Amino acid sequence: MNPITLFEQWFSEEKNQNNRKLSNACCLSTVGLDGYPNARFVSLKEIVEDSFVVTGSLSSRKGKEIENHKKAALTFWWTSSERQVRIQGDVTKISQAQAKTYFEQRHRDSKIVAATFAQGEEI
Repeated sequence: MNPITLFEQWFSEEKNQNNRKLSNACCLSTVGLDGYPNARFVSLKEIVEDSFVVTGSLSSRKGKEIENHKKAALTFWWTSSERQVRIQGDVTKISQAQAKTYFEQRHRDSKIVAATFAQGEEI
């Protein structure tokens, strides 16, 4: 079976079992500017043409790390099914139009925070 098809099946099952609560949460791992691995949780937006779409600020720590080393990994852990999925590969930028669409889909409070604070910077 195609691994993307299998992932989509498992992802659908997980969303149905948990009313979509946190089923799209995944750990994004990148290579830090210091050469050490860095990980943080992000949300899977969708799968498009066998690509897993996550978003974030290009000026954030993760954005800078990805720009420096265009390889990353995603890890999903679903407690209800006790499944873990690990994906690794090359990272590419989405279009400005796609980024705008994803940003517009965010909750109002999330937009305010994103516009007000530089992600990853101390305040």
